[in-house]
Amino acid sequence: MPSTSQILTGIDCLIDLVDRFPRYGFRKLFKVLRREGHPFNHKRVHRVYCKLKLNHTQKGKRRVPNRNPAPRVVRALDRVAARRGYPRQVTMDNGPEFVSSVMAEWAADHAVQMEFSQPGKPTQNSLVERFNRSFREEVLDFHVIETLKQMREISEDWLVEYIESRPHEAFGDRTPGEIRDLLKCRNSENPWP
Repeated sequence: MPSTSQILTGIDCLIDLVDRFPRYGFRKLFKVLRREGHPFNHKRVHRVYCKLKLNHTQKGKRRVPNRNPAPRVVRALDRVAARRGYPRQVTMDNGPEFVSSVMAEWAADHAVQMEFSQPGKPTQNSLVERFNRSFREEVLDFHVIETLKQMREISEDWLVEYIESRPHEAFGDRTPGEIRDLLKCRNSENPWP
């Protein structure tokens, strides 16, 4: 049974987490709370979560969509390719930024094969769809962004948090950074599987 001071510390920590990660629901907040070393069971935390009315989320700001995102996508791909080289293939959905002639031209110029998921089948690209949804809800829809510099700062902060401290169910509630480190460790011990 946690002491009163532990409970108050846990409540303060829960409120801090809600401030830091306003789009997280109860389950993800509970996992982060446990990762930070708080020993409470989920029923107690959920009771506090509801008493504090943290279960009533607020919608963020909506953004105006960009009408022609294809050139921006091509520029981003070129920046990544400058560091990592051009891929042999890119798998994507049928969004307007990917089915444009600008994108087809870029792929032909760099000998990149374009592979499209079937229309109406987002599960064929589910990991990317999940990441995009999280980014849209937690960054684009949540913030009113006035400058490109501000957008970059918010995006970089979010991406570091997403990789280094956000637990993912698909990884057994570990972070992608922990999985990356685990794979590096395994590869250095036995480079030939």
